[in-house]
Amino acid sequence: METTFSLFEGLPPIFGIAILFSIVSSVITVIGPDKLKKSRILSQKGMGGAIDIDKITSIALTLAILYGVGALVSYSSSFIISTMIQRFAERLRNAIAEKINRVPSNILIAMNKEIPCLV
Repeated sequence: METTFSLFEGLPPIFGIAILFSIVSSVITVIGPDKLKKSRILSQKGMGGAIDIDKITSIALTLAILYGVGALVSYSSSFIISTMIQRFAERLRNAIAEKINRVPSNILIAMNKEIPCLV
């Protein structure tokens, strides 16, 4: 079991950052529709009179920044997680290859003769 955990060395700090980025992205995704609702309410109030363009522009700019940051943080989180998975898979493949290389070749030849080919 310790050898499995040794494959994760160097990953936990980066994993924590990815988790934090995922949380931030989720929070931004939840905040976005609320900002849209405020913009819609302001535009509906303006139907009877003057529309407060400055406030709607401010909300739209805030919304654009939020969605831009959310997309960047979400992409960063996905990139970090996929990089971690690829590194873990590489370490796992290398560990398996090292174990197979330590097995004496005469045992592998004997095993190959015993296993029937299904093709």
